[in-house]
Amino acid sequence: VGTVSGEEYRVKEQEHGAFSQTLTGLVGSYRQTVRLVGRTSGLSFSMVVRGHYAINANGAIAVEREEAIFSCDA
Repeated sequence: VGTVSGEEYRVKEQEHGAFSQTLTGLVGSYRQTVRLVGRTSGLSFSMVVRGHYAINANGAIAVEREEAIFSCDA
């Protein structure tokens, strides 16, 4: 429920990941999406978090990137 508007929102959450392991370490990518849609107004808000990482054979993180994207739709 919106604190100012009092509108109820429906929440839709999606997650997707791809991961693999080799002799030299681990690599993976992921995407998480959260979307809120107003039940009365139809206004929607979304947040997408994308990331990628690589772990070397010693277990140390070699690459770690993450990006968050926010949007409001009318």
